[in-house]
Amino acid sequence: SATAWQVTIFTGIQSLLFYCFVAWLPSIVASKGVYSGAAGTLSLMYLLVSIPANILVPALCGRKGSQRLGAFVSCLVYLIGMVGFLFASSQQLLIFSVVLCGIGMGACISYSICLIGLRASNAKEAAQLSGMAQSIGYLLAAAGPTLIGTIYDVTSSWTLPILLFIASIVVLLLFGVKAGEDKKL
Repeated sequence: SATAWQVTIFTGIQSLLFYCFVAWLPSIVASKGVYSGAAGTLSLMYLLVSIPANILVPALCGRKGSQRLGAFVSCLVYLIGMVGFLFASSQQLLIFSVVLCGIGMGACISYSICLIGLRASNAKEAAQLSGMAQSIGYLLAAAGPTLIGTIYDVTSSWTLPILLFIASIVVLLLFGVKAGEDKKL
């Protein structure tokens, strides 16, 4: 089913981004001149600001209708935050970028889980979609941090990894909007 693949790709890219960013955020902000203690604090902030979005998104999804707008807004917030990392030249912009990325990430994680239930017609379909989306998603996510670390080692710069994150968020947005359509498997 096209819908199953849309949900799976959304879940996979969301997981990939989460694990890569959690793994490398302290190094990325340290490369921007933030000392290591503050880099760890910014990583904690990234996770903490995601909590309200994690809680709010399921309530907004509802049981019927489209989630396209919510997926679009969540991914757009994530994208703006990630672009901020590319151009961040001050600690204030880094903090703002961390907050936006945390909100976007938290919302996208919740959307990925909600979409599994909302796109399935029954419990069996939900279980099958969950198995597909999460298996493929976590397989993709498992390779991400190592790949990003290798790219950094080869280039000695976080620019290409951040550009890959940005491109991934654009793909996430496209698949999120498609998976958010009011349809079943």
